[in-house]
Amino acid sequence: MTDLHIHFHEPVGAGATLVVQVPSTGAIAAQINQLKELMTMKLSEVTAGLVSANAQLTKIHAETVALKQKVADLQTVIDSMGDEAPADLVEAFNAVKAQLQIVDDEVPDATA
Repeated sequence: MTDLHIHFHEPVGAGATLVVQVPSTGAIAAQINQLKELMTMKLSEVTAGLVSANAQLTKIHAETVALKQKVADLQTVIDSMGDEAPADLVEAFNAVKAQLQIVDDEVPDATA
């Protein structure tokens, strides 16, 4: 048991009542358990968020790889057309390639 020391800095009149409420050990333990549950819920939310973000990143990666392959395939077709490739097709293709490069530059290449 913990001792409680009370010091008055002014005189206390006769008949004065002092009420001290100290939570029981059980109440403190219940509050600690509530905090643990709250922390566990927050950790589970963070974990779920990370799992979701990882799934999105995996999807983005697959889509980017597929898009880069489509651009490479289209480059082959346009190159095979030589000077017969319509100028508006070449212009539109170059715009797509430039945009793809901008996106690619946003994400640093993995280092070994």
